[in-house]
Amino acid sequence: MATGLLAHINELSEQDCAITGVAADWAATAPLDALKTLPLVDAAVSTRIGTRDEPVVLEWEWPRPIDLTYAGLYRTNLWKTGRIRLEAFKTSARTSLAFSTQFAGGIDRLVLPGLHDPKTLRFGGENTVLGQLGAREFLRYPTNIHVTMPLCSAQVLRWTIYGPAYRVTGSRYSTTEQAYRIGFGWAGDSLAIDRHVGASAEGYRRGGKVTELAGGGVAVEPGRGRRTATLDRTVNEAGDRDRLFDLVTFLDADRPAVWLPDTDSAFDCYRYGGLFQVIEDFSQKYLNDLHSAATISLGEVTT
Repeated sequence: MATGLLAHINELSEQDCAITGVAADWAATAPLDALKTLPLVDAAVSTRIGTRDEPVVLEWEWPRPIDLTYAGLYRTNLWKTGRIRLEAFKTSARTSLAFSTQFAGGIDRLVLPGLHDPKTLRFGGENTVLGQLGAREFLRYPTNIHVTMPLCSAQVLRWTIYGPAYRVTGSRYSTTEQAYRIGFGWAGDSLAIDRHVGASAEGYRRGGKVTELAGGGVAVEPGRGRRTATLDRTVNEAGDRDRLFDLVTFLDADRPAVWLPDTDSAFDCYRYGGLFQVIEDFSQKYLNDLHSAATISLGEVTT
């Protein structure tokens, strides 16, 4: 069984949230409030790279506590050996923690955890010791930071970031970028989906078009690839049925949603999870007073 996560209300943009950081750490031409809006561009750009002793810190504060089960940073340029820490404080006093990603001994989480299956690594490769994706594979995917947690109430979220960042130019990459770039932020509640009760699946559409010409030639029009996800639940309990219906009604096919296919594996969430939008109508069939069937189709946000 794999438990997926679907979040639709982003309290960062839906409520009056104050985003702050040390002024000298963030470029004046890239305001932090841009983290609340799409498209996924260089919304927030730091002026330096953080270290363990002097990290780059970002805080989100609401007028009142919010329900929190998920928080994320999207389209960052953090290298896989970078470190992040998320702390959720119950009140604006910042004295009582509701949740923290920090491990025992003060160790912070890597941007990309190690692979769970060592058989996927080639012996002698540059990524063998750390057990990570190779550099080429890493840069094929957007670097999103996903943090899931048990339901808690929090008024302040503090992101602590340090470690290397990368810069991509064409097919070449550099780990010497001297600024962090964050495209979008998310914080709020979510709905857990037990995928063993239905047939959820992810796919990839290349977006290109091949036209056969007279004489055996072909013309190729390259397109932009897009990932898709279909959440098909054969049986929903009444509470989940109502929450799913409210979720899709709220989205209206123009708002983003977060889909993580497996919350037990941060690596799978990194590779396959991300921002999506509803691409087809939501279908729901009532079976009796307590159960129903539901299907949601999602397409990845690429802008």
